[in-house]
Amino acid sequence: MQQKNFIILFFFIFTALQSYAQKLKFENYTTEDGLSVGTVWSVLQDSRGYMWFGTANGLNKFDGYKFTVYKHKTNDSTTLSDNNIYDLVEDTYGNIWIATAVGLNKYNPLSNEFEQIKGDDSICKNTNFVIKTLGIDQSGELWIGTEYSGLFSYNTKNKCFTNHN
Repeated sequence: MQQKNFIILFFFIFTALQSYAQKLKFENYTTEDGLSVGTVWSVLQDSRGYMWFGTANGLNKFDGYKFTVYKHKTNDSTTLSDNNIYDLVEDTYGNIWIATAVGLNKYNPLSNEFEQIKGDDSICKNTNFVIKTLGIDQSGELWIGTEYSGLFSYNTKNKCFTNHN
């Protein structure tokens, strides 16, 4: 009886693994398909299913059919602070946090707007640095790894950077 159960269990596991492996499909996208540049630093699939690509020349959103490219515009604080996008992370509210060569940005998908994040001068110093990596912990605190300035966290409630060096 145990041998029969083992054979049945093995059959189900083998079938599940085989069907899972057959569903993998890879696509290769280039600038000819609408990607802004061939150098991609980071990739994120958000909770709505969009694919985001942080590149050396802007932020690219892919909806499965076409790319939308977001870039920095001089003297426009509602755009990205820079076109070098090093890392991306999504918070529990669906906001996309964007690490750039000139600081931190937030994309609000409901308003389709960007915010260039600066420390509130009344609470903490204004911080502008090359951000290489981002992470969000279980409490929702945003963690920021910089190229030369060390480790920071950003409290989204009081809009303050904390240096952890």
